[in-house]
Amino acid sequence: MTSERPTITLITPTADQPTGLALAERYVARQTLQPDEWLVADDGSVPAKLTLGQRHLVRPRAGEGAASLAGNLLAAIPHATGEIIVIWEHDDWYPADYLETCVANLRRSGAWATGTRRQRYYHLPSRRWIVMRNVGSALCNTALRAEALPLLALAATSAARAGHYNIDRRFWDRLPDARLHLHDEPGVVGIKGLPGRPGLGLGHRPDERKRPWKADPQGEVLRQWGGDEDAAAYLAVGEGA
Repeated sequence: MTSERPTITLITPTADQPTGLALAERYVARQTLQPDEWLVADDGSVPAKLTLGQRHLVRPRAGEGAASLAGNLLAAIPHATGEIIVIWEHDDWYPADYLETCVANLRRSGAWATGTRRQRYYHLPSRRWIVMRNVGSALCNTALRAEALPLLALAATSAARAGHYNIDRRFWDRLPDARLHLHDEPGVVGIKGLPGRPGLGLGHRPDERKRPWKADPQGEVLRQWGGDEDAAAYLAVGEGA
């Protein structure tokens, strides 16, 4: 990575998530540090509508679940030209200084990848939330140097073969400890239950977890995490679902 401002590539794997993707565009547009390119790999039944000049990699769906997610990542990785690559998921909330923070963490640590152990999830249909501490970072909270892209590709390939969505864990397990930077900054909020194609992961099915989710009937926690304006947009979507 250069001593000057590094080039940044966003990668968004998506499929039939128009509401989430429109919000994702809003969060990119207000970043204090703007990306140099944004790759949207899309195997949806209806191609996404993009408005920010993203490179749209439309591909036929070759499988569901893990195969779809991994296939989209693998379709985007060869096109990434940035010194830093950030996985920008289509259904999550991002603070305005997120890219700036990712760059600062990678520079300060010298690591190949950075992310947070502390994951915040909000299940919109039931207005419930949970904060979990993991051994690694979720994809939505992950930024990496270009040197680590081959390891991400290996992780995606492995997860697809196993039929499992845990690309993030497989990626972190492949990185030497000296190349890891994990922190506890809150960062992203994983928003679950938006309209469109159902997402992967246990966060989309809170009743299946042994760890109890907490109720937020008035949306107060969501407002604390994302601010009044963004929380109102999510809550309005939930009410119209």
